[in-house]
Amino acid sequence: MTAAKTRRRRWTVSVEQVVVTTTLLMLAAIVIPLADDVAMARRVNLAKKQTDDILRSIATFRDRNGTYPPGPQNSPRYNYCRGREGAAVLNPWLAAGDTPLLARPIERDPWGHPYSYHIFEGDDDSPDVVVYSWGPNGIDESWDVDLWKSEQLGGDDVGGFYEP
Repeated sequence: MTAAKTRRRRWTVSVEQVVVTTTLLMLAAIVIPLADDVAMARRVNLAKKQTDDILRSIATFRDRNGTYPPGPQNSPRYNYCRGREGAAVLNPWLAAGDTPLLARPIERDPWGHPYSYHIFEGDDDSPDVVVYSWGPNGIDESWDVDLWKSEQLGGDDVGGFYEP
């Protein structure tokens, strides 16, 4: 092989490597965000399912006992928890005993934050029970009774409402 052919061959190999590398980077730029979107959708769906399970167990507790669980305030008509423990404070009433209302105790949401809940029976303008996750950004944007009156949550929070 002559020196000119060797140089031309090296140049061709270099161009092929650049084309392959560029193509792989472009594919990665497309696939990685799609994978992130799929993972985020799964987390949102899991948070929605878990808040629905918590709401259903609170409603079942009320149906069986005639009152809501008393929570940390020891008041079945008005109690709440947002922050450190969140809705996990309801585990003694919902996830314990001979016939637990939840398959598993309340833990943290898919992003590692506590679920917030609020029970206020007797306010005709808003639902009795609100349970929600702070969502992906980890900021509680839904602790607002005006939002609850229209059965909405703020920001990227995920959750639900219960009104008998």
